[in-house]
Amino acid sequence: MTAQATTFHHVGLITHDMDKTIARYEQLGFFFTPLSLPRIILGPGKPPEPFGAGNRTAIFEENYLEVLAHTDLRLWNTTTPQQRGPCNLDIPLARYEGMHVMHLGPDDLAELHDRLTARGVTCTGIRPFERNVDTPSGPQMMTALAFSFPPQANPEGLVQIAQHLTPELVLQPRFMQHPNGARRVTESIVCARYREE
Repeated sequence: MTAQATTFHHVGLITHDMDKTIARYEQLGFFFTPLSLPRIILGPGKPPEPFGAGNRTAIFEENYLEVLAHTDLRLWNTTTPQQRGPCNLDIPLARYEGMHVMHLGPDDLAELHDRLTARGVTCTGIRPFERNVDTPSGPQMMTALAFSFPPQANPEGLVQIAQHLTPELVLQPRFMQHPNGARRVTESIVCARYREE
């Protein structure tokens, strides 16, 4: 183990209209999973729970493309920005619809977290994450771990380090049949405004 993040866990688009965005990407030859409802911890000692956002994903061999949107505004509006933390879709949507999410995959999440912290890099604690996943035997709950950085450290988007605990539930071969032949996310271009200090 080298405690490095050298792969894409996934990249994500945040949109006001999931159906319209999915339809456009289907025209480009991508195949998407059914709707999934992420769960996060909304308070100390609480289990992960839905918070009014949902996603659909284009699954590849090693990672995936995520499309995120509000799915239940009533539920969304019962949570605070502090509870949503890095999962607050309102902030990026206030800027533009599009790619805001880039999660990097480490070889050892806990070791990388410790290494970054020891070097003075400010990051959150490691948090659990889960969402329902459609499987041939019925819905199951995928689980993962992730940590992120202060919003001011990467205002261009949500950059996190994430690691699957149940990759077999997410990376199902039956969802990898894309008409356009796509097999993986290999690179991403990040455009950021340069500010001279």
